[in-house]
Amino acid sequence: KIARELWGEELLLPSVATWWCGQETERAHVLANIDRMVVGPALSTRLAFEDDGQTKLGSALSVGERAELVARIERDGEAFVGQEAVTLSTTP
Repeated sequence: KIARELWGEELLLPSVATWWCGQETERAHVLANIDRMVVGPALSTRLAFEDDGQTKLGSALSVGERAELVARIERDGEAFVGQEAVTLSTTP
């Protein structure tokens, strides 16, 4: 919206796909795809690498950590968002 207001055009790069876990359909999507997601606090104002480990990469979790995170999302879904895990680009 900011780009539209300032420049009158859409951004050239899309935002990372994000699902708020406070809605049943979106929460189910995050849980079904948790191994391909980054899951963190919904209302965080900090970057994922600066949030004292609150944001988790689903594929990096142990079985126990994954079960604990799933239980927390099922219990307090409104407190979490899931985002597609993206690979950052690099240049030679």
